[in-house]
Amino acid sequence: MAQDARRATVHYTCPQGGYGQTSLRVETPRLVQIDTQGIAENVPFAFRAEARLVGSCNSAQRPSGR
Repeated sequence: MAQDARRATVHYTCPQGGYGQTSLRVETPRLVQIDTQGIAENVPFAFRAEARLVGSCNSAQRPSGR
């Protein structure tokens, strides 16, 4: 595991044949980059995502679904 003020990386191993690494990087207070890769059930995987804060969570702004 490694981390600093804007970045964290975690390495992990699963006894059933998997391992991986996930990194989080804070670009701005409203933007985070997520990068993960490894082996799960003996198959390689890789996933990249971007998380953005686009507004406040306010119950008045949610659609009612009616």
